[in-house]
Amino acid sequence: MNGTSMNPPDPTTLFTESAEKFTKFWNDFGADFGGMENAEVPTPESMRKMRDAFLKKLSASYDEYLRSPDFTGQLSKMLQQGVQAQRQMSEMMGQARNAVQEPSRQDMDSLMEVMQRLERRISDGFERLDERIASLELTSEKKAKPATKPVSRKAAKKAAKKAAKKRAKRTKS
Repeated sequence: MNGTSMNPPDPTTLFTESAEKFTKFWNDFGADFGGMENAEVPTPESMRKMRDAFLKKLSASYDEYLRSPDFTGQLSKMLQQGVQAQRQMSEMMGQARNAVQEPSRQDMDSLMEVMQRLERRISDGFERLDERIASLELTSEKKAKPATKPVSRKAAKKAAKKAAKKRAKRTKS
């Protein structure tokens, strides 16, 4: 799509070239196979030779055509036209979405990016809060430990008896 237009090929020239290729294919096939015309009943071996010669010439003919500048040029042109048609369809669909005020793909993509950034920021905030709470708990534990007095065994037994009596009173009531 560089702005140049190709003139359509002359049908007579196309027919002549096609006929020449067709004739060449069958002449080459006949030259490779030769000698079959004398046999009245074809043997399996002669049939295999004929099949192999035919497939060999057919594959060579296809290979020659697929590598030809005509075929590669037409294939390239078709691919370029396909890409251009896809672009035009995308533009047309974008215009249709805009006409009905539907968000475009770019709008949705940018919205998704914003939501992902927001999610990351919230997640990072929670992580910082967890770290801060853990550090506060550590500092409160360190301050609370020196303030506690060591308890003797007698005092611990006394406190346990008092707690048991209180529980017994609660259960009776």
